[in-house]
Amino acid sequence: MQIHAHLPHPDGRSLAILTLSTVSVVHREHYRAVLREIAGLVSFDDPLAPDPPEGADAARE
Repeated sequence: MQIHAHLPHPDGRSLAILTLSTVSVVHREHYRAVLREIAGLVSFDDPLAPDPPEGADAARE
């Protein structure tokens, strides 16, 4: 059994596809719930982007 989640990037040009595979069909609802949780944690933040300087958020307000 395979379960897929398709997550569009906010810019609309890219797509993340998550696939969970298992041979345990009996527990498919559990695995669907797991994939939903994983999909909810996905972010499209750039992990290589420099951190903003301290107080940068306060300066914008």
